[in-house]
Amino acid sequence: MITTTVSHRSDLFPPVTISVLYAPATRQDRYTFLSRLVDSPSSLLAASPSRHVLLGDFNYTYSQHLSSSSPRQAPGCWLQLIEDYFVDGVTPSDQAAQPTFARGSQSSCIDFIFLSKDLHFDRLAADVKYVQPVWTDHFMLTVKLQYLPPNRDEGSVSAVGIPHHSFY
Repeated sequence: MITTTVSHRSDLFPPVTISVLYAPATRQDRYTFLSRLVDSPSSLLAASPSRHVLLGDFNYTYSQHLSSSSPRQAPGCWLQLIEDYFVDGVTPSDQAAQPTFARGSQSSCIDFIFLSKDLHFDRLAADVKYVQPVWTDHFMLTVKLQYLPPNRDEGSVSAVGIPHHSFY
């Protein structure tokens, strides 16, 4: 996992932590990897993630943890962390996830962009785009966000940060 912090040079929004995760493909290795992330909080992933974007190849289908018929593909402690602190940044809660991975005739959704629940962003657009299989077996996920200052109505407009100049 790679983690960095993004900030605005004029402090127009508080810093945001972004982590890119590549979970192992095998269930046993994935369980160990994800359990260690939860059990040993660090600068990579805090025990209570805040202002955090978590994205990457999770190598499991997140929606399957809701089903009692299939074995869990990720440890319960990891699934609880995602449930408690994050929302899916690409798929609205009332829709089914699109495939993000295809190999041969099989496809599944194993890549995600999770946004921590405390981020004050409005999701303007999200998309899953097909990529030629000669390049990769994963699709490209994108999300376009707009920062919403806390304690402000979504419809309000602010002139913070706009310089005073004749052409503004």
